[in-house]
Amino acid sequence: MLASILVFALLASGVTNAMTVYDKLRKKNLNKFIGIIDMLDLEYGFQTLLDDPKFKGTVFALTDKAAEAMEASVEDMGELADLLNYHIIPSERLKTKDMPKGIRAWDSQLSGHQVSTKIKGKSKRIIDEKKNEVKLYKRNLRADNAVIHVLTQDLVPKI
Repeated sequence: MLASILVFALLASGVTNAMTVYDKLRKKNLNKFIGIIDMLDLEYGFQTLLDDPKFKGTVFALTDKAAEAMEASVEDMGELADLLNYHIIPSERLKTKDMPKGIRAWDSQLSGHQVSTKIKGKSKRIIDEKKNEVKLYKRNLRADNAVIHVLTQDLVPKI
């Protein structure tokens, strides 16, 4: 009886076992990227977005070294938020197997810019609007409703 009351209380409180993007980033120890997300959450809501089990999409996360470089490359929090927006493609759960051969552009609706994928043989790269080609360091990390790819450098939109 006590166990069924506890289960009912957990269900009623909305507690779930969903693996959100934010949870997966923590599990993979992408600490600097998480730090940027947390730092920008109060004003821009990134942590809230990526910790929402209803969020669906693709996130291009960064290694610690790449996240440090991205943070150092900007002058203020607004610029950092713009760059982080460019790394999130809502609605599209883009796994590497779904990336077509050649070059395909994907709208990063949060930033209003496009991120492209380039497939050439077994090589899969992400191309930013400045034509920088970034290798995928880790591919297809799955959260419940999203896919995460870890990059070794940040993506930069044309401004």
